[in-house]
Amino acid sequence: MKPAEPSRSKRVINEIKKFYITKIAKYNPDEMVAATCLFEGDKETVAAQMKKMFSIAKKYSGLSGGAENGVKGYYLTYMIAYIRDFCLNHSIVAESFETSSPWS
Repeated sequence: MKPAEPSRSKRVINEIKKFYITKIAKYNPDEMVAATCLFEGDKETVAAQMKKMFSIAKKYSGLSGGAENGVKGYYLTYMIAYIRDFCLNHSIVAESFETSSPWS
């Protein structure tokens, strides 16, 4: 769902990232999942939350897509309702699942 990248250098960088993820790290694009995580609180709280989240991800062979992709994912949650309405107007039914959980 990414728009076309106008910058040639960024297109090359994106291809390198894709190569790394699919060929070197051996992630299967048909089996990958993504989660957008929002960390809230003061600087120390956020640092602790991120450290814990990334250690859990590493334990299960996960990795961070970076803050830029997190921001895009966060904004996508606002767009889901509009996408749903567009799809319904074209007789397409789909669902997105969202959840939250306490740190405890």
